[in-house]
Formats: sequence, structure tokens, C-alpha cells
Amino acid sequence: MIYNTTVDISEDSERFEPRDLDIQCTKGSDFLWYIRVKVPIKGDGWNATDDASGNEARMQWRSTLDAASTVLDAHTDGTPAFMTINETDPTSLLITVHIPAADTDSIVFSGASLGTAQGKFRSGGQGVYDLEVVLASGRVFRILEGAVTTSDEVTR
Repeated sequence: MIYNTTVDISEDSERFEPRDLDIQCTKGSDFLWYIRVKVPIKGDGWNATDDASGNEARMQWRSTLDAASTVLDAHTDGTPAFMTINETDPTSLLITVHIPAADTDSIVFSGASLGTAQGKFRSGGQGVYDLEVVLASGRVFRILEGAVTTSDEVTR
């Protein structure tokens, strides 16, 4: 599955709330997600100085909002990272999420089954996620949140 998402907070820097976006992960396939975050040049919160370098991104998938353990932990710092962040443009950040097929194949949301889709049995699961940006200044902004759905692989 490949996603391209733009989150523009440069228009309304006085008030920004996370964008609600549901995503799907096909198990046994690479998961690629390119997220461009357009940021304000000035204002309280982000500015060009904050965006210069040293920012991080992180994302977690869980079976439920209050689940103690994660199903997937992705970040730009650590092993496995699953994420990179490009900060060469001071007006936007480019976050790339890449989860290899071997890792998507092992994703399991506890106690979840999707049942049927379009008249054919389709198994999988559903959980929740959110994605945050941590600025070098220490400020944390949740950018995206929503449901994440997996579909099981037939071809093995």
C-alpha cells in the first residue's frame, strides 16, 4: 500500500488539531507512506528556526486506544526506525514511513476480524494509530490519527 498525504498547518497556525485519516496495511506487502507537513513560517508553535534540523517523528499502532502494548512502534530515531524525516525545506517536513513486507506480515491486532467484504471472506484486523512530530525545541505536535486496518495475504 502506498499513501501520499499532505497536512497543511501553515494556513491556520493559530489553531491546529490532528487530521483524522484512516489507513490500510496489506500484510505481506511493503507499506509506504509519504507525509508532507506544511508549516507556518512564523507564529507561536512552529517556525522556520524550529524546522531547520533536529526534528523527529514517531507513530504507534495499538489494538485499542487503551492497549498497554504496541502492535507497531515506528520512529525516526532507533532500531528499527521505519521512518525518516527530510528537513531541507524550511516550509515543510517530509516524513517517510516504510514498513517492509516481512514486518507487515507479522502485524496482528488482538481480537479483531473484519468478516466479509464485497461478498467474499476477507480476514484482517483493525486498530488505532497516531503520528507525532517532536521538534528540536521539545514541542510535540500530533499530526495524524485514526484507524488502521490490515488485510491478510492470500498469496504466500
